[in-house]
Amino acid sequence: MKRIHFQLMMIILPIFSIAACNPSATDQIGLEKEFEEYRTEVIEPLNDRAIKTAEMGGRYTTMLEEAEEAFQYINEELIPYVAETRDMAMDAQDGLVNQEIQELNKILIKNLELTLESFTMTAAMTEMNIPPIEDEKAVYEKTENIYAELMELQEEIDRTSAEYEKRVEELAEN
Repeated sequence: MKRIHFQLMMIILPIFSIAACNPSATDQIGLEKEFEEYRTEVIEPLNDRAIKTAEMGGRYTTMLEEAEEAFQYINEELIPYVAETRDMAMDAQDGLVNQEIQELNKILIKNLELTLESFTMTAAMTEMNIPPIEDEKAVYEKTENIYAELMELQEEIDRTSAEYEKRVEELAEN
């Protein structure tokens, strides 16, 4: 019996030793190091994409006189670009170790989802204004309702942006 117990221990002990040497299993990456990696691999590239998104939003605005062209642009260019940006943040979530960085990234994902929702609503509003418009009064009322929802959504986007920036600053100070 002792011999079986000893042999079993000799098999199990190396397995635990290997697991103990695996840094992802036991030695969690340091918060400071992970934040620096997150800053380089997620924050900076997504900030560049945010600038491009703003430029694309500006281009969309200049196209509003031609509602059909603006609608096509927001659906074919802007919305897919924001969705791709959100997907990048979601992909990053899987590799994050520290809870603080995971929570930070969740805020970013929420912000990007809200932004995507905002552009989707804007596209719907734009589509309603593509000529010919049969019932201008009904379209105007629907547009007003969507616009009110967009303003509420923008407030939520602003709140999540502020929370994200606050947490980034806190992590940068550590």
